[in-house]
Amino acid sequence: MATYCSCMHIPCSMSGPIQPRKETAVPARPATGPNLLDNGYALAFLAAALFSIKAIFIKLAYRHGVDVETFILLRMLLALPFYLAILASLCTRGQWRPVPGRTLVLTVALGICAYYMASFLDLQGLRYISANFERLIIYLYPTMVLLLGWWVQGKPVEPRQLLCILGAYAGILLIYCRTSSFPPARRCRAGPAWAPPAGAHC
Repeated sequence: MATYCSCMHIPCSMSGPIQPRKETAVPARPATGPNLLDNGYALAFLAAALFSIKAIFIKLAYRHGVDVETFILLRMLLALPFYLAILASLCTRGQWRPVPGRTLVLTVALGICAYYMASFLDLQGLRYISANFERLIIYLYPTMVLLLGWWVQGKPVEPRQLLCILGAYAGILLIYCRTSSFPPARRCRAGPAWAPPAGAHC
């Protein structure tokens, strides 16, 4: 039977006053630094940097007589293990779903046009122009996306988008005028290591 202590006015039991309940403190989680994989801007910048140096290595390989078909074959062989690993991971987790025949045909056609033909024409172009000029032309594909969005989907073109497109084309014109102002022999002799061999257009 509980009684009240006269001195503290708190309920008491026969064995003494009831002790107040102590709350245990929850340990705080250690603060973690910023993760690079969670930063989309950093990943896009890193991808653009790695994508840009590809043309330099291609120029170096052209000096050793490597042809375009060998480049594409090596590129596909190097990418094949990664795609097989992704497929095995999907099958292991039960996330693989068969695709319809029409979708498979469209995927193959898209791969031939957007991957094989695009890579073939890109590597062929690197035989005649400089690496920086080729990379700058490659990065103009947003122009096609902007035009297709305006033509097919009816999206209006904003002024800031036009400003970016004009800046990109101004850069192409600047590099073209700079590379065209030197004779091919002098340009290739005094150019960087990834410049094309003598007699080719930079």
